[in-house]
Amino acid sequence: MSHFFRAFRHRNYQLFFSGQLISLTGTWMQTVAESWLVYRLTGSSVLLGVAAFCSQSPVFVLAPIGGTVADRTNRHRIMVTTQSISMVLPLILSALTLSGRVQVWHVFALAICLGIVNAFDIPARQSFIVEMVGREDLLNAIALNSSMVNGARVLGPAVAGILVAAVGEGWCFLLNGISYVAVIAGLLMMEVPKSGRERRPHSPFRDTADGFRFVARTAPVRALLVLLGNFEQIISYAIFIVVFFLGLTVSGLFILRTRQQADESVVLTPGYPATPVIFLLLVATMLILVAVRTPRGALMGVVVVLAGLPVYEILQRRLHQSTR
Repeated sequence: MSHFFRAFRHRNYQLFFSGQLISLTGTWMQTVAESWLVYRLTGSSVLLGVAAFCSQSPVFVLAPIGGTVADRTNRHRIMVTTQSISMVLPLILSALTLSGRVQVWHVFALAICLGIVNAFDIPARQSFIVEMVGREDLLNAIALNSSMVNGARVLGPAVAGILVAAVGEGWCFLLNGISYVAVIAGLLMMEVPKSGRERRPHSPFRDTADGFRFVARTAPVRALLVLLGNFEQIISYAIFIVVFFLGLTVSGLFILRTRQQADESVVLTPGYPATPVIFLLLVATMLILVAVRTPRGALMGVVVVLAGLPVYEILQRRLHQSTR
């Protein structure tokens, strides 16, 4: 059993995992409650899309800059700063909602602010995993992290639905703000060795351009990024969540039992004899769910499950430390 969770032998990763599980559950609670609030205030499905655009577009535009900052600055310090700001934003929205003063432009403005923060938080957080566990346990940490993220993605909306119906959206925002305390406390409790960043010979703009060129000329990385970016455009979001979660569940069963050879190639081995049976049951369930919704769903379901296997692991191994 310890082989499944060997990344937890690193105290920093234990703190990171537990804090992120609580915080991401709160984040998904806010996502659902925020959408319901916008629809309740406006009755417009178009403005629901605007709200999502406000939170995601800053990440799309500013993430390359965030990655450059993460390369040149202490990532632990970046995360403490971004998580602290992220805690304040839902608390403001909670105060506005519970006081009855909230307007739709408040939601949009705070969503944009959170998107800007995430543009710097996400690159630092993803690259910080390597610093916490090292290369030898990176594969296991990625699998555990994927399971945690998708578990929160399922749990958060379920809890939000109950809370919105029982006490209203404002309490979801409040609980999300409070959930960041777990992340910040975990980060402050970490023992992070002081390691100076390499002095970069080029400007930040040159490094950002080099990153785009690396993706453009590296076929496996380019293909995986295109694949991940187009999943939600091919099938509906609800179906995407179901099949992607199932895919990553299967992924965890295999990746948690990987071993490395001397050449760092990855050998996938089932964790126990029941694994193939579980895999077939998951695929069969997924095919039924998707095929009922759309004629091409069954085919896309297979693609999603197969791509849900070691996509993030492949990306991490393909990337050099300077481009991660």
